[in-house]
Amino acid sequence: MTIEIGGFISIAVLLIGLFAWLRQDMSRMRTELRGDIANLDNKLSGDIVKLNERMDGLENKVDAIDDK
Repeated sequence: MTIEIGGFISIAVLLIGLFAWLRQDMSRMRTELRGDIANLDNKLSGDIVKLNERMDGLENKVDAIDDK
């Protein structure tokens, strides 16, 4: 009976350790993902501004052509 209880306790400890490790790993990955998303947002916002400037330039050229 003592051996059976010891077996159950060791399996329970292993499962608790596994879930604790998984939770820590998920937390670390969540932090990395948030950083990657922030970097992507910064990069895309600059690209969007450049795209808007190019589109404004094209709009001005089309308007100039229409005026002729």
